[in-house]
This record gives sequence, structure tokens and C-alpha cells, in this order.
Amino acid sequence: MTKVILYIATSLDGFIARSDGSTEWLNRYMSTTDTDYGRSRVLDSVGAVALGARAFECIADSATWPYQGKKCYVFSHREMRSRTPVMWWKKGPRDLLERLELYGHDLWLVGGGELARSFLNAGCIDKIVISVIPEKITEGKALFLEPLPESQWELSGIKNYVNGVRQFVYAHKP
Repeated sequence: MTKVILYIATSLDGFIARSDGSTEWLNRYMSTTDTDYGRSRVLDSVGAVALGARAFECIADSATWPYQGKKCYVFSHREMRSRTPVMWWKKGPRDLLERLELYGHDLWLVGGGELARSFLNAGCIDKIVISVIPEKITEGKALFLEPLPESQWELSGIKNYVNGVRQFVYAHKP
């Protein structure tokens, strides 16, 4: 059974990006410590990643593609020019999970908020790892967009970092 992990960072006030989509405020926390907040462990544990179109646009022109060697699905109704090897996905979350089941791949749901909502609405997320960054950015793109169904989650881990970042791990309770 394919497992889906939403591994994401949010500001203290619940935003994953500024209104313009930028995430430069995260850089201060990535460069002040030699830890990657478990990112490499998550990446090593999955065979595929999924991104929304806007999240993809933010990293598409990176000097190095951060998901090298992984199947990458970009949820979008339009294809964009890209020098990175991605698959444009126009179907829903359950369709993708059926496909990944054939390969035995688990999935890292990279973001953003709209994609997280579609997977939550479909009941397809098994684990949520949220790194709360101790910074308020006051406006931007919310982590969880409404409407969302009610669901139950069990806290399975908390990790504190010296720079004030706190990471929460939740498992879905069926």
C-alpha cells in the first residue's frame, strides 16, 4: 500500500509561502544549522514526489534539482516548460496512488497548500511532518486551505532544534 507523507514547513502564523510564493524566509533557518530537519530521510524513504504547479515553479530553475532519481509528478492543468524530468499530472490523488502502487513507491507530498487540500479531501495522507519556523510572516499562502474534511491525527513525535524550529509528526487515525 502506497504511503503518502506531507512533509512541509510553516511559519508560526500558519503560512508556507509569502503572498508572491516566495519562501526566502526559510533560508535563514536552513543556513543556521547543519541539519536538514529530516528531509533527506524522507526523500530516501519515498520513490516519488508530488508538487503543485506553483511549488514547482519556485524550484524548477534551481541550480540543482532537489529530487534527483525520484519520479516527480506536478499537479497542473497546464504543462510548463521545464528542463527537469517531471510528469504533468491532470488526474486526482487517488489515480496517482493507483499508479504508484504498481511501482511500490511511497510519495512525498512536497506542497503547496492546494495540493495538500486535495490529498486531505481524498483521505490520502498517512503522515504529516510539519516544521514550525519561529517567524511570523503575517500574510501569505496558508498551509491548510478550506474546505477540509474532519479527520483525526495522533501525535507520534516532536523534535526541537537549537534555532527554535519545532517539528511535529502526526499519523492519520483511521
